[in-house]
Amino acid sequence: MFCPRCGSPCPTDAAFCAQCGNRLQTSPSAAATPAQLFAEIVGPHRRDYYLKRFARYHQQGAAGLTWHWPAFFCTLPWLLYRKLWGEAAIYFSLALLYGFSVASGLARAALGEGSAIASGMIGVLGFVLFWLLPALLANAIYYRHCERQIRAVLGRHEHPQRQLGELCGRGGTTHPVALVLMAALLFGNGLIGAVVLPSAHDLQQKRRIAEILGFGQQMQQAIDAYYKEHGALPPSLEHAGFTASPPLGAGSVVYTPLDGSLRITLAQPAPAGVLDLTPQVAAGGLQWHCRSTQLSAQLLPENCRARLR
Repeated sequence: MFCPRCGSPCPTDAAFCAQCGNRLQTSPSAAATPAQLFAEIVGPHRRDYYLKRFARYHQQGAAGLTWHWPAFFCTLPWLLYRKLWGEAAIYFSLALLYGFSVASGLARAALGEGSAIASGMIGVLGFVLFWLLPALLANAIYYRHCERQIRAVLGRHEHPQRQLGELCGRGGTTHPVALVLMAALLFGNGLIGAVVLPSAHDLQQKRRIAEILGFGQQMQQAIDAYYKEHGALPPSLEHAGFTASPPLGAGSVVYTPLDGSLRITLAQPAPAGVLDLTPQVAAGGLQWHCRSTQLSAQLLPENCRARLR
């Protein structure tokens, strides 16, 4: 026979387990009841709470919705505590993606993009997905998990004592120290992701703006060449010999012949805003200045940012 506590093999006439010292049942044992199987997989902590609900699910033939406060306030720690590793991985992955979307939305809001309705919908979705649903489904999810573990053990062993012993080893709860370490590791990974994503988003926006400013410099060079040759500003960009198409993110370009200024209105996927490139007559040609009252200075290159007014 086998010890129901640690699962170690024991002689049939042994009164105690040689490995853990547990008292053994010496008489022939009958098949374990569902209550015994669930009791071993759940473990001693809050056993009565779960067995009462699991018995109701068993009678109804389905796991219904109930409320679970620990899963509402501490979903991920509760999943880890109950050894629901797969469910914890899914929850953490979804939470990480949600955190990325929130961080991206905040970054877009800081740049004047996005809408209040979209932000509100994301907030409601997060509350439902990461707080409300886990609290309503926690007992049912745990019940299905225990059922799967019991079926796996019953398929592996026929002896009731061995079944109970393996369920005892598989189930129960995670040690608090290990739980804290795992939660800290997951939180750290999520925090790193939440910091890295906005930085990557800002870097991408900087590159788009730099590309658009490079397009603006090409227009400046064409205007400079026309001014040096004719001593006056060109009546249009076409007269200056510039016919290139604007890059992605430059929604429109307006040239003012009166003062030679260029206004580039940005569009998706670049951040919403306007870039003003204004020339001033100087010795030997034109001196250009970059100005934007709508774009964050952190998104502009140094040569343009230094001349902001």
